[in-house]
Amino acid sequence: MKPAACPHCSGKVDLAGLAPDSVATCPHCRGVFSVPATLPPPSPHAPPEKQGMHVGVIIAIVAGVFFFAVIFLGIIAAIAIPNFTSLRAKAYDASAQSAGRHAKLAEEVFYNGQGSGLGRYTDRLDDLLAIDKDLTEDPNVTFMFGPCDADGYIFITIHAQGSGREFEFTN
Repeated sequence: MKPAACPHCSGKVDLAGLAPDSVATCPHCRGVFSVPATLPPPSPHAPPEKQGMHVGVIIAIVAGVFFFAVIFLGIIAAIAIPNFTSLRAKAYDASAQSAGRHAKLAEEVFYNGQGSGLGRYTDRLDDLLAIDKDLTEDPNVTFMFGPCDADGYIFITIHAQGSGREFEFTN
């Protein structure tokens, strides 16, 4: 026979080796009762036997893992976003430098007479665009010309979204 519940205290009583309709004593409350011919079904008030992990424990573990994952990603983002912003500013500055180098070549072509310069440099972007139409490919690059004549030229490029650094070009 399987263990039975004591009718007095609901404690478990091992009925192994006892014949049906014999007398048994509860080891918990010392109550006396007779061994039933067949065991009754378990009482609905008896707590169920615990097996495995409870749903609450699983939810707590998942929530903890999620919490630490969010913190970890936040730390990574705090490191990566400023670096990304810095890299973008450097890329914009590189665009301004590239436009300036191309304009410098256009100035030399203009000076050597392949434009309308005939031995002088220009301070007009339109004259340089006649030689290299891609100078204004990036509309955020600004050209600022200084004095330009037969002796030399000076101009500055700057990108509106860059670091604010000005790049100076002279002959």
